[in-house]
Amino acid sequence: MTGLIGQLANVQKRLAVPYRGRKSWSTAKLMNLNNAFTSQARFQTTIEDPTYKGLFYHSTHDAANYSLSFISDLNKVEKFDISVIGWIPFQTGVPKLTVGNFKENSNFIKFLHQVIADNVADADPQLQALAKYQQNGWLHIADVRDPAPWGRIPYPEDIFGMVQVKGGLIIPGTYQPMPTHRILTTKGLFMLNVPFHEKLLERLSKICR
Repeated sequence: MTGLIGQLANVQKRLAVPYRGRKSWSTAKLMNLNNAFTSQARFQTTIEDPTYKGLFYHSTHDAANYSLSFISDLNKVEKFDISVIGWIPFQTGVPKLTVGNFKENSNFIKFLHQVIADNVADADPQLQALAKYQQNGWLHIADVRDPAPWGRIPYPEDIFGMVQVKGGLIIPGTYQPMPTHRILTTKGLFMLNVPFHEKLLERLSKICR
């Protein structure tokens, strides 16, 4: 009888080992599934900036970053790299955009300057008025995130570029980007005058279909 009890005990021990192994495997599997669902939830995240109307943060495929864009549709932003202004690390809650955590997209910057160049002669009535006032020379295209006082030259990081003026008129094809301009400074993300911003959104909408 004692021998039989001992044999039964050994059988129970052998059966218990794989059972514990299966339990451990299941727990790990559930953790992996939970992580997958978390990543998927992050991937679906789109947040509009509370202080910059029309600026959206879209979480990336790897859930490690946010893509900044003026396009609200996540699928279009994923498809068209030119619509991405830049990237910041993923954060819980409302994302915070700072000079230290922002990486710009060089393709978007080229696109931005092309939009300005294509519309510089006739898009902005205010710029045309300044050209008429100046008459001749080179006219700055200013970033309006930190407007300079009247008659003062903006800081180099706040000048998109320059355009030639002759006889009070803007000369098409003369726009030159300023290499010192910064997409993001401590004053915030770049800001175009309303007419140029509308042209930018219009061009993005045509491309990102």
